[in-house]
Amino acid sequence: MKNPIDTKFIVITVLIVTSPIILAYIMTYTPMYVVFFPLAIIVMLALVFFHNQYKTLCSIPDIQSPDRKIAVVKDFLVKSNLLLVKDVKQKMLLMLATAYADKGDYPAALETCGKLWGLLPKDFARKTSLKGEQVMIYAEEIEILLLLGRIKAAESLLKQLLAKTFSDSSGLFLSKLTRAYLSVYTGDVNTSASRELLGQAWSFLSDSAIQEEFPMKDFKHTLFFLEAKTDMLEGKYNEAYALFTNIIHGSRCYRLTRISREELEYWTTRS
Repeated sequence: MKNPIDTKFIVITVLIVTSPIILAYIMTYTPMYVVFFPLAIIVMLALVFFHNQYKTLCSIPDIQSPDRKIAVVKDFLVKSNLLLVKDVKQKMLLMLATAYADKGDYPAALETCGKLWGLLPKDFARKTSLKGEQVMIYAEEIEILLLLGRIKAAESLLKQLLAKTFSDSSGLFLSKLTRAYLSVYTGDVNTSASRELLGQAWSFLSDSAIQEEFPMKDFKHTLFFLEAKTDMLEGKYNEAYALFTNIIHGSRCYRLTRISREELEYWTTRS
């Protein structure tokens, strides 16, 4: 997901903050020198604040520790609560849900998803066409539900998602990836459907726009993880071990490396 605050947002907010002073100047014919200095100070303070907040946002994708990421996002939400528009709050809550899921605190992640849905427009669930960032809301919650073992709830939400159309390649990719997730996590011994869905998802990774839209996501190693889970179902333990090891050493995504270690520990214990 791209940083939710951009230059346009900063300019509009600064204009909103300074407009009362400008209006007072126009209506009362206050001398310009009386208005200029407080106005300049307000503009400078606003620019410094938003510059610092923007730097904070830019740093979030590089934060490896989920606990640190959760603290940064929550602090950002508290400090910017009065200035953030709903759209920005929604994106921040999605970041927070993702960080909780990375940590392995799936109940907190699901609770945060509930708060996110509460901020979405009332007609959001009735939308017939979605773009990538909207599909991610469904995709992230479905994955969290699967990690919680709530298969039926995940199936229900996926059914709602697949009733939509997708207006960009990232939305279509996420729908394929989420279908593959569900197929793998249901544990069906007939893995041909999972393999087909994974193949469809792999075909999208050459589209650079997808990674630009979601720079915090490691989709390549996500697909490796699902392939490794499928290998396990097919009894290809050496292949699965190699893929899980590849993820542990090659991915910068905390969630993927954590759950790959858990998978290896589980199968090592069983054997």
